[in-house]
Amino acid sequence: MVNNLKSAKATFKVVKSDGEKLLARVSNDLDEFKKDLQFALYERISNMEGSLLEVAKMRDTISAGLSETRRELDRVHKRLGKSKPDLGKARDSVIEIAEKLGESRKVYEEMRRELEHSLNERPTPQGLIEKVLEGFYSATVNWEGDARKVEDGFANVVDCSLPKEIKELESEILNNGYSVLLAGENRKEENINKFNDKLSKIMNPNTDSKQNANSA
Repeated sequence: MVNNLKSAKATFKVVKSDGEKLLARVSNDLDEFKKDLQFALYERISNMEGSLLEVAKMRDTISAGLSETRRELDRVHKRLGKSKPDLGKARDSVIEIAEKLGESRKVYEEMRRELEHSLNERPTPQGLIEKVLEGFYSATVNWEGDARKVEDGFANVVDCSLPKEIKELESEILNNGYSVLLAGENRKEENINKFNDKLSKIMNPNTDSKQNANSA
């Protein structure tokens, strides 16, 4: 005799184990995604910190130089405002100021190009997230497979089909003359069939409701 409860408990233990494996897999995958993203993002932030602080430092230097250039230009204006300005010196000063402005522009443009290169250098934070999402979507395929295995496992815990013993015993009762026994002394075929039908209805109470539903 099969011990259904014992078998169901053993099978359900496997299902439970599969469920725990699913949780562990999801947890481990998420930890890996977080670890990879954390490492890459912190590395990106660290690299950008050096570049951005260097840019800030350079801008301070340029700004200080431009302040001095502004004062030099103001001095040129004052000299030109005199009754007898030294035009030659003023011309030289203007050229010198223009060269300083050109140098400042050149330094700034180079600095900006380097910064733009750093900002666009891969992987960007958006790129890091896209990479994580790609790995996430790939992992979910495995998660879904494991989840399906757990769900399918429920169907294997208990055999929900009609026990074969019921059909065997029904057949034995209907086919071994028990209706004749119930008919007593009235052994007419009609009376025997009546008890046969009665036994069928007793053993399968849903027969009438199913037949009525089908006829409706």
